[in-house]
Amino acid sequence: MTRWYRYVAKIVKAQGITYTEAATRMGIHASIFSNWKKGTEPSPKMVIHFARSMGESPLIALVEAELLTLEEANVRQVVRFEDRLVNLSTQDLLTEVGRRAGL
Repeated sequence: MTRWYRYVAKIVKAQGITYTEAATRMGIHASIFSNWKKGTEPSPKMVIHFARSMGESPLIALVEAELLTLEEANVRQVVRFEDRLVNLSTQDLLTEVGRRAGL
């Protein structure tokens, strides 16, 4: 399973929708998800479309699809799907608030 498909699966699961619902939201046929699962590489346009349809960052999606590196995306810090706030400990959250507040 590719990095891209793992990302897609996590996003779809986190949104609490089916692949059919995700496809409807995107205006595409659901078979595209099967193709991605089998290893078909998505086009940059489709990666961006998926991200926007799901309310996610297109830059992060392009990195997850391995179409860009973090350096190419010129992103100082990327909060990957796995590292979202809901998954952080209280200490990690307080550390980040302190960092942003300059403490």
